[in-house]
Amino acid sequence: MLLALPSSSNKLPALDPSAGGTDADAKSLPLKNLILYLKQREAAGVVMVSGPAQNDGKHTNGVMYIFPPCIFSQQHLCRIASSLPSDPSKEDHLLVIVVKET
Repeated sequence: MLLALPSSSNKLPALDPSAGGTDADAKSLPLKNLILYLKQREAAGVVMVSGPAQNDGKHTNGVMYIFPPCIFSQQHLCRIASSLPSDPSKEDHLLVIVVKET
């Protein structure tokens, strides 16, 4: 289980670097957009993952589930990471669960 957070900057990146936007801002924008997209649609993302072939020629496959701030993600975060604030949904984040096929 992973927790993804965008950069702590509250400013949107400027397209023109001379206008004060930073490289970190530009890199966090896609993550912020994904969080917003999933929150607005009250949806989760599901991604099929295929890894490189192992020594026996078999590929490592799995599924990645991506959840925006919601009751489900809050319950799991609070259960696993008790040191997090009691309401982590106030911060933009994504809960990523990776399940490896057996």
